[in-house]
Amino acid sequence: MKAVLSHPRRHTGARVRPMRRPDSLREPCPRPPYRNSLADLESTDAMAANPRIPAANVEQLVRDCFDSCVKKDRAAIEALLADDFHFSSPLDNRIDRKTYFEVCWPNSKRIDGFAIERLAVVGDHAFVTYEGRMGKERFRNTEVHTVRGNKITEVEVYFGWNVPHPVKAGTHED
Repeated sequence: MKAVLSHPRRHTGARVRPMRRPDSLREPCPRPPYRNSLADLESTDAMAANPRIPAANVEQLVRDCFDSCVKKDRAAIEALLADDFHFSSPLDNRIDRKTYFEVCWPNSKRIDGFAIERLAVVGDHAFVTYEGRMGKERFRNTEVHTVRGNKITEVEVYFGWNVPHPVKAGTHED
């Protein structure tokens, strides 16, 4: 049996006992019911339940969402978000529309702009990587927007890093 190391750079030559997963982690985690796999997006049943939205429409909704944040136009973003909208990030676990406007929307006051670097549409999902600007600060995030009809029903934010990156190129920092 091969030894499992906590980190390859920390190997001191001593044998390390393999880690054992706790019983609670042995079973795969159930998938949240609100997520779709790419296979689901392509299935006939999924398409019948939620007719495919033209990719250009999905892309425009997402671009309009970012634009409304930069313009601090709450009426515009309210028109884009579905009544059953949910928002998730490392700090927010699927909060509803009301909570989003109470907790997250006030941050739009600090946003100076977004430069969308990548935007890909797959079915009713848009995957967006962007660089945001808040005064002298810059940051990079990726988001997944889910669209139903002409409304955004869900946004998942995955925080990125500060720009410029704080770690020297080609290096790793613990």
